Amino acid sequence: MGYYTRYTLETEPADAVTQLKAQVVLQEVTNENYFIGEQFEDKWYDHKEHMLEISKKCPNVKFTLTGYGEDCAPDIDVFQLTYFNGKLVKYLRGEIVMVPIDVG
Repeated sequence: MGYYTRYTLETEPADAVTQLKAQVVLQEVTNENYFIGEQFEDKWYDHKEHMLEISKKCPNVKFTLTGYGEDCAPDIDVFQLTYFNGKLVKYLRGEIVMVPIDVG
């Protein structure tokens, strides 16, 4: 049992050489067959720690990890984390806003 999240990991620059190097590091650090640029679903509980390490091992590459959790209510579980040179530089989290509609 556990909580599944759909992840997508992108790199910038997105050229083939950068992605290949980052792919090797990604698989070394996670010991999983996750692929950059493709969506995958897993219980990747250590994604924050792993991404810090991957980002540190791939200097001058920006990594953007987007996740969509399996549960959406009552709190939406959508996030986007951006890492650069071993640091988390941006953290975005989704939020549901209910707007009243006047039907009168």
